[in-house]
Amino acid sequence: MSQLKRWVTQLIQYERTDAITKAKSDITTIATSLSYQPLPIFLYDDTEESDEGLAARIEGITGAIATDDILLYQYPSKWYGYRFDRQFIHLMRQKGVQVILFIHDLDSFTGGTGLSWDDEASLLNSASLLISHGSSMTDWLKKNGIHIPIVNLQLFDFLHPLNRPLSKDLKRCVTFAGWLPKAPFLVDYREDVPLDVYGTLGNLTLSKKVYYHGEFSQDELLKVLPRDNFGLSWADNVGIVRHHDYQRLNNPLKVSLYLSLGLPVIVWQEASLAPLVTSFNLGLTISSISEIAPQLESLSDDELYQIKERSNAFSKLLQNGYFTRSALLEAEKILFLGGLN
Repeated sequence: MSQLKRWVTQLIQYERTDAITKAKSDITTIATSLSYQPLPIFLYDDTEESDEGLAARIEGITGAIATDDILLYQYPSKWYGYRFDRQFIHLMRQKGVQVILFIHDLDSFTGGTGLSWDDEASLLNSASLLISHGSSMTDWLKKNGIHIPIVNLQLFDFLHPLNRPLSKDLKRCVTFAGWLPKAPFLVDYREDVPLDVYGTLGNLTLSKKVYYHGEFSQDELLKVLPRDNFGLSWADNVGIVRHHDYQRLNNPLKVSLYLSLGLPVIVWQEASLAPLVTSFNLGLTISSISEIAPQLESLSDDELYQIKERSNAFSKLLQNGYFTRSALLEAEKILFLGGLN
């Protein structure tokens, strides 16, 4: 009998500046440190590929994976599409492979992709086990038809290629990084608090009170972001795409970026991460952007010191892959020993 092997999908594509690429790359790196072998999947235009051709391609990709092996599948593959994800997981389960499906996004919830929840739920239930962002997402999944075991990640890790020092200082200033078209509040921002912004601008025309610094790769952001500001995580609904509502379920990678640098965070008070921010004293929760200035002004110097000290200490967990490693070990325990969370 051959020894069980562990695998993790590694999506190979052209260099991008978005958070999705960084998150998947970090998870591959952390899983590899736990004896998972990378399973490279190269970007491929399959628009005219038949189902038979796709199945043959997947068989070629997964030829080394054997029955009872464990596959950590990073979902969704985004640029490969729902059809690829569904077929890939189906063929692995048919082969007797234990599939841990790591949820990066729920595309049917945010809208804009055309994917229905029924289709996405069917795909999720075809796995052996899910790793979800946290308890808010897990509760929602269970209430909406997901019946397989689920492990909570709690927070995305954010690995640092360079060991750069953290700042012990904290100013009443705010940084916002990300895909800026999801944040139309930047157009009308009128607060007196300085706001430094980094990311893909798109067609957005920023308020004159916003200081735009340009677009950077995730690793470059680690070098240029100030380490003595608060980090803001906020998204607005744009058309039919429910970015704002999605904050109730997801853990945005920008929060992990900020905290990995020791930046206390400012999040929506109804966001899934709000309880963590409050309980660990990692920043502020707000109901609207207009609350940023008065809340910052109300903080004493001692309170600023305490928040910054907590955030700097918390950063070490994210820089070292603590949350991903813990979730994977818990997932394997459930697969080997059984039982639901």
